[in-house]
Amino acid sequence: MDGEVVREVTAELPGELVEQLLTSEDPSRPVDARFSIAVDSGELRRAQLTGPFFTAEDDATYILELSDFGADVEITAPATG
Repeated sequence: MDGEVVREVTAELPGELVEQLLTSEDPSRPVDARFSIAVDSGELRRAQLTGPFFTAEDDATYILELSDFGADVEITAPATG
């Protein structure tokens, strides 16, 4: 975000919805979300999701930071294991 003014928005997302994109060990539990949105452009700069991704007992956090809008990029899943 490098000095850019952002507005932070928090939300509680349904676990069933999040499970469609990520893994969840307890989709009945909601996932806490925090989004950072650039004030001038309205572009999403950062998304942070916290929920039961790996175990039902413990929360984990995914952080996605976005930049270089309009760039031609290739996205691949990370190696597992």
